[in-house]
Amino acid sequence: ARSPTFVLICEYYARLTLYHMDLYRLDDIDEIIDLGLDDYFLGDGVCVVEWAEKGAGEFIGDHMTVRIEGIGGEERRLTFTAAAPRYAAILDALREHAADNASASEPQVQSQIQSQSQAQAQAANSEAN
Repeated sequence: ARSPTFVLICEYYARLTLYHMDLYRLDDIDEIIDLGLDDYFLGDGVCVVEWAEKGAGEFIGDHMTVRIEGIGGEERRLTFTAAAPRYAAILDALREHAADNASASEPQVQSQIQSQSQAQAQAANSEAN
């Protein structure tokens, strides 16, 4: 078995190609730039970047950030932030789906998705004005 931590970019082929990029072992911004990630970001696949904060400011194109935080035990909090109207629309659809399928144990998920989507819509309106 290979550890994904030692592989900088893995490609997974399906209906959409998934490019999993792991920047954990890179400490210098020049190393990240030298990877040529723009070719992936501008391609037809989906890019998932772990440790993306190491390359902050170097990524191009529209994107959505998914932050995963441990909140105790096995629980995780997912925070979605859309950086473009296209992804804000996806978050809106996700929020609607969560609302349609919410159970008593899921209200926190719905409200977090909603608040992130609303915040992005407000930011987009501010930029347009």
